[in-house]
Amino acid sequence: MIAASRSGDDAAFASLFSAVYASLRQMARRRLSEVDGFSTLSTTALVHETYLKMLGSERPELMDRGHLMGITSHAMRQVLIDYARRQHAAKRPQRENRLAITEIDIAMEDPVDLESIDAALTKLADVDPQQAKVVEMKFFGGMTLEEIAQTLDISTATVTREWRMARAWLRRELGGT
Repeated sequence: MIAASRSGDDAAFASLFSAVYASLRQMARRRLSEVDGFSTLSTTALVHETYLKMLGSERPELMDRGHLMGITSHAMRQVLIDYARRQHAAKRPQRENRLAITEIDIAMEDPVDLESIDAALTKLADVDPQQAKVVEMKFFGGMTLEEIAQTLDISTATVTREWRMARAWLRRELGGT
């Protein structure tokens, strides 16, 4: 399916998305359970918005399932951040979209809002794009360090080191201890 999708077959891309749909729902459910203020966004809506975001951009040349999950992680991040911004811009905004970022494990005392996380990741991408991709794939995509290593074509030890350095950088950037 990946090879057919790479050659521009829309049906193959849709079938590929269907094949990973359960994983995407699990990823979305995990993200939504960790964020306060997203009560009006369902798991299904997040997955479908992510799919539409991926279709709206130029279709990437997929290499493997890990690559697909990495791209999906980025699209899901964009959907969540866009949703948070829309809520914040509303005349009477809902509760702030705050995230207890235990998954990132950066020892923050209080939950952090998604826009701050997005800004920090954007800043990290300017400093070290690879570390930003590792955080995005791990946090938004729920990928394992081994899957990230395979997707980025680097060693697991390198991913582990990048993950550790990125967490320390985010802790400092987001005002943690």
